[in-house]
Amino acid sequence: MGQKALIEPARLTGSKQYTKAAALVLGIHLAFAICSSGAQASFAGTDLAKNIANIFSHTTGFHSINSQIDFNSLLDKADAAVNGKTPAFRGLFDDGAVKFDAQRATADSYSTTIKFVQKYNGLEVVGNEAIVHFDRAGEIHDVSGEALKTTLSVEPTVSLDEAHRILDARYGQHVTLSDPSELKVLKDFGGKTHLVYYMLTRSTATHEGQEVFLDAHDGQVVLEFGRALDAAKGSRTVYSADTDRAHEHVDARGYPTDINATWYDKVIEDGERADQVDRSALNAYRSAGIVYSYYLDNFNRKSYDDRDSRLVNVVHMGLKMNNAFWTNEYKLMAYGDGDGERLTDLTYGLDVAAHELTHGVTASTAKLVYAAESGALNESYSDFFGKMVDYGDWDIGARIMAPKWGRRALRNMENPSEFKQPNEKGGKYWVSTTPPCSGANDRCGVHTNSGVPNRAAVLITKALGKEKTERLYYKVLTSRLSATSDFADARKQTEQECSQMFGGDSDECKAVSAAFDAVKM
Repeated sequence: MGQKALIEPARLTGSKQYTKAAALVLGIHLAFAICSSGAQASFAGTDLAKNIANIFSHTTGFHSINSQIDFNSLLDKADAAVNGKTPAFRGLFDDGAVKFDAQRATADSYSTTIKFVQKYNGLEVVGNEAIVHFDRAGEIHDVSGEALKTTLSVEPTVSLDEAHRILDARYGQHVTLSDPSELKVLKDFGGKTHLVYYMLTRSTATHEGQEVFLDAHDGQVVLEFGRALDAAKGSRTVYSADTDRAHEHVDARGYPTDINATWYDKVIEDGERADQVDRSALNAYRSAGIVYSYYLDNFNRKSYDDRDSRLVNVVHMGLKMNNAFWTNEYKLMAYGDGDGERLTDLTYGLDVAAHELTHGVTASTAKLVYAAESGALNESYSDFFGKMVDYGDWDIGARIMAPKWGRRALRNMENPSEFKQPNEKGGKYWVSTTPPCSGANDRCGVHTNSGVPNRAAVLITKALGKEKTERLYYKVLTSRLSATSDFADARKQTEQECSQMFGGDSDECKAVSAAFDAVKM
């Protein structure tokens, strides 16, 4: 497939007026976009000390910030706590080879959170963060996270060129890296610590882009997973994959290896549906707007990354493809048409659209690794917010089920075992999280074990109500979890946030703990 051009969509001039954009085709992907404008309530980057006060200088929507706090002093307090300068926290994080660097800050009406990433001899430790939570008065409420203590050598014995050759051999072709490889430190799901090359391969017509952690001492792949996160196991202007001519360009699953494109010039013009736009395009257009508005109205979050990036979608992806997915590689959502026997057109599922976009939110915040318990949490948060957007029942994907399959939904959050998910950790249908985690075992059960936190979320919602629960879950996802958080950490952080939000002895927090007890998290 020849190289395609990227034509940037026009920016919006108002939050309700949508203008036309042009297609993005890279490898197998085709895109359409939605964008909007507005301020942010978070900041990430190296100049955090200079900009931290600006994060909290406004009062909009969900946020109501105490403007009397000296935010540079908060940063100093947080740094002292995690880098061993504060007696109360000494020994928790301090280690001669370890340092924590400020990475990101967020705030809401009652708290401020500053995240630090761990560095070991100058290298990032994947998933090891120290997170300092302040109350409204600017006092430390709690500190979460851990320091990885190791004597691991950070001098690689496998060269970067050798690492590239290993990947070429593994995938049976020359693979192109989409970003420069970098050395990191990773503690795997079995508890072993590795010096790794973190490598991102670019998708091609015959290769799905991968996120790879390759041991820089022995050349073994420690962890890998595709950069597309799917809903099923196995300016807003719309563009469509042309399935009529794609029959020679799909794999055995109906996933595309090449795409012909049809450009839908406009979906909505002056508030009216444009002529000759198919129903899938219109569904995707509307769902993108509904999900965008949900995050904006409830949390003042502007798009998946809170930087007001365009919401990019694909319709008619593949040939009768029974899936929808979010890809971190191209930051887009894609919808298959279904085969008519198991699934129908996936654009009819509003909860599916919200599920996929929430993967983008997770990738921009907690960055939950898509394997084992962290991957199951990744799926569960997407299911939860999918149902918060499409509220009314606890079935995932009910609108996209084909009658021939004889199945009501993809998943039942209230009773996961109905569709062969565990109702409790370690119970019937539980998938082992012992490595290796690969596509063959659903990356150690990310779509199966998600039933456990799903059921907990339902119990908590029934006890607290929708509004309190979605606020609690949003704050935990965006401010408390780290890349390798497991079920135990998710419980701990939810209970800590509940204590800060409602009070430790509140009925709300008792209900939260009872829900986690019920599912053995």
